[in-house]
Amino acid sequence: MRFPDIAMTKALLLLVTTGLSWISVGAAVGYVERRGYDLVLYQILLCAVCVALGLAGWMAAPGAFFPKDGAPALTWVLVVSALLLCGVFNYLMNAMMGKAMKLGPNAAVWAIIQSGLVYPFLMGSILFGVPTGPRRICGILLIVASVFLYAARGKAGGTASSDVATQPRSFRESAAVEQPAPRQAPLRLWLPAALLGMLFCGVNQCAANLPSYLEKGNEFSGTFRTFAVYFGLLVAALADRAFRRRLHGRGQVAPPPSHGRELRALATLAAGVGALSFLSTKYLTFPGLDSLERLGAGSMGYPVMVAACIIGFFPYGALVLHERISARQALGAVLGLAGIVLGCL
Repeated sequence: MRFPDIAMTKALLLLVTTGLSWISVGAAVGYVERRGYDLVLYQILLCAVCVALGLAGWMAAPGAFFPKDGAPALTWVLVVSALLLCGVFNYLMNAMMGKAMKLGPNAAVWAIIQSGLVYPFLMGSILFGVPTGPRRICGILLIVASVFLYAARGKAGGTASSDVATQPRSFRESAAVEQPAPRQAPLRLWLPAALLGMLFCGVNQCAANLPSYLEKGNEFSGTFRTFAVYFGLLVAALADRAFRRRLHGRGQVAPPPSHGRELRALATLAAGVGALSFLSTKYLTFPGLDSLERLGAGSMGYPVMVAACIIGFFPYGALVLHERISARQALGAVLGLAGIVLGCL
């Protein structure tokens, strides 16, 4: 009776660590936007790092990349399509998250977007017949209620947007450090982008979860799945980059930045976050989920990861970004976490 306790503890620690590693993703997007850097270029560099790591893993162990006994043709098509779409919507989610974080409180924006976890619940229940009991329904209602509380202004005045980010580029480039703005931007300036990011997050997670419901879909290696997701993200980022350059040629948008200091900063950030994201997905996320599944507690995986990243991001917003969270926003965080746990149990 002792071994299952140890195995459960190990699996939960893997997933908690995964969730905490997700904080780096939101923190990096917020940092890039607040400094006025090129978010599209950052995501291109980030994806290039992850795609390169995936290719290296493929060359190191080509036999472990795909199911050993093969998979049906339909499974191949659906798995590859879903993972590529996962990357595309991941890119769209990050774009909306960047817009919202530039003006709104980063912790609240992060929590709203992560609440997109409700969509995989609905997909499993409606399309694949996953049982939906009273606890799951209550969980979904709590998540929806928490979204409104996250957006509540209350008496909180702080925000993660910086005065530097609202100044001309020449001023931003000369700023040595970020100075948090003393006032919170109106909801209309950041909430629509956050809610749209929540939708994209939900679609992204539905696409990521789809292979698990398919015949032999879960036999595709974590390296391949991670590689395919970031390849789709890279395609989306390059397409956006080309579109922006085309608009620039027509004089509709400002030219993308090209100075060396920004490129070095983005490359360093992308290398660190990209390596952390790839390695955590391969060595923490999938082993943790597999372990919980073997122990009969697979539904705990996502609530543990999301709870860890939301809980960790609020202290980050308060201590690093000097955000002041209202009582209603704090209550929203509690309700959101409770809803996520109830929805998955």
